[in-house]
Amino acid sequence: MSQTSGSSSNGNTTGPASSTDNALVRFDGTVGKTLQDSGWTLSDANVLAGVELTLSTPLGVTEGGTGGGDAGTARTNLGVAIGSDVLAYDAGLTSISSLGSASDKFLYTTGIDTYAEGSITSTGRSILDDSTSSAMRTTLGIAIGSDVQGFDSALSDISSLAKTDGNFIVANGTNFVAESGSTARTSLGLGSLALSSSVSESDWSGTDLSVANGGTGVSSNTAYAVLCGGTSTTGAHQSIAGLGSSGQVLTSNGAGALPTFQDASGGGVETASKWGYTTGLYYSPGHMNRGGTALSGAAADRIVLIPMEIGDDINIVSINCQVNFSHASNARLVIYNNDTGGDELPTTVNKDGGTVSCSTSGVKSASFTSYALSAGKYWLGIHFEGSPQMYGVTTSGPCAILPRSSTATLVPEHCVYVDGNSYASGAPDLTASSPTYSSIGTFIWLEIA
Repeated sequence: MSQTSGSSSNGNTTGPASSTDNALVRFDGTVGKTLQDSGWTLSDANVLAGVELTLSTPLGVTEGGTGGGDAGTARTNLGVAIGSDVLAYDAGLTSISSLGSASDKFLYTTGIDTYAEGSITSTGRSILDDSTSSAMRTTLGIAIGSDVQGFDSALSDISSLAKTDGNFIVANGTNFVAESGSTARTSLGLGSLALSSSVSESDWSGTDLSVANGGTGVSSNTAYAVLCGGTSTTGAHQSIAGLGSSGQVLTSNGAGALPTFQDASGGGVETASKWGYTTGLYYSPGHMNRGGTALSGAAADRIVLIPMEIGDDINIVSINCQVNFSHASNARLVIYNNDTGGDELPTTVNKDGGTVSCSTSGVKSASFTSYALSAGKYWLGIHFEGSPQMYGVTTSGPCAILPRSSTATLVPEHCVYVDGNSYASGAPDLTASSPTYSSIGTFIWLEIA
């Protein structure tokens, strides 16, 4: 090999007898004529191999190095310092990292540094997030004092007692015990009478049981006598003097005196005959023997009413009136309830008997199937289409239906009439009408079924 130009001396260079393919050469010695294999290779792809560099300063991170002269500094420069940037290797963490990450799971250990996972529900999590045992009990619905009974030594005593039939639970001053039979009777303060299924005269050894304790306060009473309240001198009860006789009635003698039996004629009751209605007879709301007394107040669109009282429940089959002088018109016969207002006029129809013709004279009847009337006060009314002349009752049987007499403006044999109620409207509501009072005989009556 010839020395290249630019050398300070001339001469041949020498080298090894053979060479490595792609090896780089270097001078051997200082004379500049001897070459040797450097141990480095430069491949045809310009890849340098076999090079080991020794740097006087560490190669910086930006130059592809670590910038550190030791491992710790290098890790710090690279941002992977153990204990601050990354965790040191831990077998437990490695075990955890192998587990899944499904929802509703929790970790638990199966050995040292060995973990497994289990399932947990929302209810379980709600318990785990409670900070106190009291909060946990509330979550579980077993809060002491509201959900469950707190411990009580007396209740504990009771729970431990035998559940034997016939036992009583009794406090003995210290705790609760179970007692039965004579022991229980003694604790309850019961004597031998408690064993009897019935109490006879021989069992009773006390005095007469007072009224305050549910008794009568007396040992005997007069046979069949009426028992009355007593006084401070007679005791809680006393019997009236005498038993009376058949047909007599018990009558008050005023405050401070015992009642006595007296004859019915002395007052106090009504005899049964007063309300003795008889089937097939006619009854009118007024006194008898009023026949021939004419009702001169008949007029078109006028309704005349007579108050009455019925003493017993009855059934009627007709409402009746008598025409003396005929008129080519009709009349409507009505029974009203006694629901009067301030003007003493009724407001509700009880029975609308219907119409009768006044075109001929004589008794006129509005007949119907048996109709029930309860005992009480009513009004009989007749509503005129025209102006016939009406007569009072000529034969009505017993006067068992009495006139209304409890109002100052109405006395027996009095009636009230109201004008302006259109006959075409049927049995009218009288609440808006102005009444006129009149004194006439009875002219309308009922037939008893």
